Amino acid sequence: SFGFGGTNFHYVLEEFQAVQTSPYRLHKTPDTVFISAATPMELDKACQKLMAELETEGAEKRHRQLVESSGKNPIPKTHARLGFVTESLENTVELLGQAISTIESKADQAEWNVKSISYREKSMNTKGKVVALFSGQGSQYMNMGRELLFNFPAMAEPFNALDELFTQSSNKTDTSLEPLSDLVFPIAVFDDQKREEQEARLQLTENAQPAIGAISAGFFRLLRDKGVSVDFAAGHSFGELTALWAAGVIDEIDYYKLAYARGQAMAAPDDPNFDAGSMLAVMGKVEKLEDDIADFPEVVMANLNSSKQVVLAGPTEAILKVHDALKEKKYTVVKLPVSAAFHTPLVGHAQKPFSKAIREVKFNKAKIPVYSNATAKAYPSSAKAIQKQLETHILNSVRFREEVENIHRDGGRIFIEFGPKNVLTKLVENILSGKDFFAIALNENPKKDSDSLFREAMVKLCVLGLPLQIFDPYSLPAKELPEKKSALSVRLNGTNYVSDATRNDFENALNDGFRVKNAVTSGSNSESNSNNGNSLDSPSEGAEKMHSVEINEV
Repeated sequence: SFGFGGTNFHYVLEEFQAVQTSPYRLHKTPDTVFISAATPMELDKACQKLMAELETEGAEKRHRQLVESSGKNPIPKTHARLGFVTESLENTVELLGQAISTIESKADQAEWNVKSISYREKSMNTKGKVVALFSGQGSQYMNMGRELLFNFPAMAEPFNALDELFTQSSNKTDTSLEPLSDLVFPIAVFDDQKREEQEARLQLTENAQPAIGAISAGFFRLLRDKGVSVDFAAGHSFGELTALWAAGVIDEIDYYKLAYARGQAMAAPDDPNFDAGSMLAVMGKVEKLEDDIADFPEVVMANLNSSKQVVLAGPTEAILKVHDALKEKKYTVVKLPVSAAFHTPLVGHAQKPFSKAIREVKFNKAKIPVYSNATAKAYPSSAKAIQKQLETHILNSVRFREEVENIHRDGGRIFIEFGPKNVLTKLVENILSGKDFFAIALNENPKKDSDSLFREAMVKLCVLGLPLQIFDPYSLPAKELPEKKSALSVRLNGTNYVSDATRNDFENALNDGFRVKNAVTSGSNSESNSNNGNSLDSPSEGAEKMHSVEINEV
């Protein structure tokens, strides 16, 4: 330790361990609470009883018991249940109050989500309905998933694997000589220009794609290791590669190699005059969009995302012109943070090197259906056919809307987005609007704590019926500190009560000149007592006076 200027700094070092496999975390993280009962009415009563217990003596101990039991006791499938993430006892009491009022006000609803509280009347039959969706380029942001990496070691393993590829490759550009993790989690700067430079480096295709691949794989590992079984897989653009890994088509090491190779292949050539193109998201009544861009033959509809969103791609100059033209026609247009016009001939330079990398990897038959952006249908069953189809993937348009519709038609109902932000979740909500489905993002807001967001998503999935009550095995159990009682403290209850009459008599006794009074002895007759002017009024009052003096002396 050392210090200067009146400030002390202390460092605590410990032996490095590559991966933690047992409880190790000392710092506090939010807790998850689950409450269930046979019927909604009984659940309401259970919440009221629990709230009363948490507002009386011993509340902290009862709160610890609640958190512990939430992770141990499985929820019967037919039981009404609710869950939430809590920061403290006070937060739990507040959320319980909200839960009670909502159960009563929404008694006619079988499910609801209000202020981070998730409720269902009973478990959903999740078998054959879980869909894994994997994010594509454009969703990346600096420090994505940072808090999760602190708390869940499995999240760091994909970054470790890709860091080796980034630092060991011999044909790397100057912009990517450092580990991937240093690009995603850079040293904090306090200058806007330097921060923009950091963001621009992460936006480069050769960095953004592996970065999204790393965090998406980390999310999937967390749920897979906790027993979640996925029935369908799909991804948006780059995310399709992650979906193939999740389905067992390629092993994990080869997945990282292909994620790295895809980013390198699709990076813009060193020629400063080469235009890799740009992409533009268009929102609105896109049914007429094809006619509205007819005057821009170089611009293509690269991503057919939903009934309200299409992504255009083409040469940068053409994209800037179509941006202004569509804005005048009242479309909402947003230039995407990508460094090339993907899924167009402008990335044709990437097809050959990426195909070469694909052919060097062993492909297996998919364990679950993986849906293709190019065809909007499941990949063929043959490993060789999957391999061949993937080689042309980066040149074909992304038919995401049809893809999601086909997955839903085939039975998919619970769509889980593995990756940064909630872009795909919002698209699914638009595509399947009015149908029976659930769409949940594991990292829906880049401005919020990624650990808290993940826990909130786990609560939603668990309330739906997935086996995710115990998803955090790394927290050390909190030690119960012994309650310290002061010798000067007197707990107030009924035995401490002193009546006004007794209190007045006591005050008089202290101010009567301290005269000695005749004691009342056993066997004295009532007459002798009555003749004594200083006698006690009654035995009970005397006992009360003696008790009063005893308490005050203590």
